Amino acid sequence: MAEALAQAISADRQTGPEAARALAEKYLLWRATLPDRKVQSWEDRKARRYIEGAWLWEGRPSVVFAGQGRGKSNFAAWVIEKVLETRPEWDVYTNLPFTWDPDGGGPPESEPWGRIHPVRSLSEVLRGAVQSVRIGRKPALVIDEMDQAVTSHDWMSGDGRSWQRLLNIERHLRLRGPLLVYHAYRHVPVVLREGTMLKSMLQVIIKDGHRWIVRREEEGFLQIPPTVLPYLAYGLRGFDVDLDVQDLERHLSGSSEAVGQQLIAYLDQKESMGAVPELPRSDPSRPAVCDVCGVRFTRRDNLTRHRRSVHG
Repeated sequence: MAEALAQAISADRQTGPEAARALAEKYLLWRATLPDRKVQSWEDRKARRYIEGAWLWEGRPSVVFAGQGRGKSNFAAWVIEKVLETRPEWDVYTNLPFTWDPDGGGPPESEPWGRIHPVRSLSEVLRGAVQSVRIGRKPALVIDEMDQAVTSHDWMSGDGRSWQRLLNIERHLRLRGPLLVYHAYRHVPVVLREGTMLKSMLQVIIKDGHRWIVRREEEGFLQIPPTVLPYLAYGLRGFDVDLDVQDLERHLSGSSEAVGQQLIAYLDQKESMGAVPELPRSDPSRPAVCDVCGVRFTRRDNLTRHRRSVHG
C-alpha cells in the first residue's frame, strides 16, 4: 500500500520518490494509530477546542481565505485530520480530493476508516447528512475552492435568502459547518462577510516561514503544520448548488426525523425527474476551458494548475 500511495503523491505533487514515500509512510503510521491517538501538543489541544468553537459550528458557516500557495487546502485537510483524531462520532463530507478517491491514483483501502465522504453537489451533501444522522452520527461539511467550484452564481450573489434557507435546512440535520474555502476576501459573498450568519472569518498567513491561521473574532495565532492526510494538491472536485433551496424548504416541516424523510423523498423525486442529474466522476483526460480567460486545455489537471497560477 505504501508504494502505491507514494506513487500517487509523487505524481500529484511532482516530488521525488523518497520524499513521497516518507509522506506516505507518515500518513499510514498515523492511520494505524488513529484509534488510540492521544492529543498532546498545544496546537492539538487548541485545535480540539476550535473544531466546534470556531471552524465547524453547528448550523453556521465559517470562511477561510488566503492567496495562492498560502495553504488554504492544507488547512482544510488539517481540520479534517483533527476531526478524525478527536471526534470519532463525526462523518466528514468534503469536495477536497484525496489519493484514495477513484480518480486519485492511490489505493482505495488507504482511506481512514470510511469517515471521509466525497461530495460534488448540495444534493449529495444533504443526502449524506440524513444518512449519518439516521445512524446516530454527526455530519460535518468542508468545501474547498468555493469561489471557483460553485456554478450557481445567481444563488451566490443573491440577497442572502438562499443562504438563510439553506442554513435553516442544515440546522434540522445538525450539520456542522460548513467550513468554506475562498481565494480572496472579496470573493466571499457579502451576506457572509457582513451578516450575522457567519461564525468565523479566518485567514491563513505565512510568518517566519510557518503557516498560521488568524481568526478575525479574536487576537492570536495558531500554527498550522503540514497535514498528514494525502490530499491532492493539484486535484479538483467541483461543487454544484444543484437544488432550489426555496422550493426544497417548502416541502419540509416537522421534527428532525420527519424533515430527513421528506428531504430524501424530495431528492428521489427530483432525480427520477432528471432535475438532479448524477454528476460524473472527474475525468483528467477530458478537455476543459478556463471560465475566466477562455483558454482551452486538453487535460483538466492542466486547467487546475492554470487557475491556481494565473488567476489565483
